[in-house]
Amino acid sequence: MCKTGSLNSASSAEGVHQNQNHEEEPRIRLLQLSEQAIEKQNSVNQLTTLHRQTQQETQRLDEERQRLGSAVDELTVNKSQLMEEEQAKAVSLAAAESEGFYLLCKEAVSWLSLM
Repeated sequence: MCKTGSLNSASSAEGVHQNQNHEEEPRIRLLQLSEQAIEKQNSVNQLTTLHRQTQQETQRLDEERQRLGSAVDELTVNKSQLMEEEQAKAVSLAAAESEGFYLLCKEAVSWLSLM
């Protein structure tokens, strides 16, 4: 009887232990799910921060592109003005050279006619 009583006690203790495990399993699972939810929320927060930083950098680059585009437009206008001025100077110089050559020739003809 002692043996049977011991077996019943052991069996009863094992049943209580199994019952405690059965009650703890949902708590453990809930803790695991909570931990996973926290990790996922942290990931979402990191991605949100990264997305915001990416948008800010994109906006900064767009503003820089616009600024550089304006600078290029201004340089293009300046180049056109300088080319027009250079062309006007070249025409003026050619006219002056032509006038100088004409006067030189006229003077040479006058001098030759005196001879």
